[in-house]
Amino acid sequence: MKLNKLYILIIFNLLLSVAVSGQEIHFSHYWKTPTLLNPGLAGLFSGTYRGNLVYRDQNRTGTVNPYQTLGITVDLPLITGFRKQDWVGAGLMMGNDRAGDQQKISQFGLNVAYHLGLDKKQTRILSLGVQASSGSISYGNEWNPGSGIFGVQSQLFNDFTANAEENNITGGSLNDLQVGLVYNIRGKKTDLKFGVAVDGILSPERAQSGNGDTKSIGINGFFSYAHELGKRTALEHGVLYYSQDGASAINANSRLFYKLDPKKDLQLVGGLGTRSLRSGIIYTGIRKGPWDVGLSWDFNLGTETEISSHHGLEIGITYLGIINKRPEPKPILYCPRI
Repeated sequence: MKLNKLYILIIFNLLLSVAVSGQEIHFSHYWKTPTLLNPGLAGLFSGTYRGNLVYRDQNRTGTVNPYQTLGITVDLPLITGFRKQDWVGAGLMMGNDRAGDQQKISQFGLNVAYHLGLDKKQTRILSLGVQASSGSISYGNEWNPGSGIFGVQSQLFNDFTANAEENNITGGSLNDLQVGLVYNIRGKKTDLKFGVAVDGILSPERAQSGNGDTKSIGINGFFSYAHELGKRTALEHGVLYYSQDGASAINANSRLFYKLDPKKDLQLVGGLGTRSLRSGIIYTGIRKGPWDVGLSWDFNLGTETEISSHHGLEIGITYLGIINKRPEPKPILYCPRI
């Protein structure tokens, strides 16, 4: 019954996305850049430290200068909180985006999150995170606002609607503050997370046109549910919705994890997704030990446009590090015989 409700929720969000349009959340592997998604995810994992890298190549067949986006995040559980079941997580994030010769974006941020364990076994966790970021955005002389923008997935960039005749756009500062809230329910064979984040609090100067600055608040919400089906297989479903200044996008996906040998940790990954029902996404990948490597291919589903008619390739890499402390045995004192 609970699983049926999950599928109904995903279908509802897919139907909702038909009515929205605008700037798309552009990483298909958005879960591999957790602190770009929601600062409340900093340190919310089982391990010592975590490193993530996502690289996206878009529109390569349609232009000499393709759209290239890079996101890197590093985070870790830092210290114990006010109670034994609480802890503080911290992390760094870096984003760089290049839309041909028309747009350049760079950003760097620091994340801090407090994870409140609602029970002693840490099966229910409420997390509050804050991200302080600094960066800049600049445009070429021939940038056309109607051509669309491909931005780093920090939820800071919008599809501007300025008229082509008023292209006096130079760029601006992306110094900003983002806050996020995440709720996590952990079971023996399940893991449920959902959260919401708000950015644009410091009104970053995303663009400067003849009509003045373009500033707005961005909101995103995500939902993920992972569950084991048996010794060999597991499923993970995800939904990400984002809205900013009237522009919205949604990514819904499901991925299957399959172990070739139940006694080994090697897993093959495959799945399907969609972005606002305008493009389809094919996921594939492999997991082994601390490494999780994923590939995805985006392809157009509907009417082709200048941007959506070109495919996108993406690679995402996660490394989950675990440092085991070596035990320090107490020295044994031998008493000499008398």
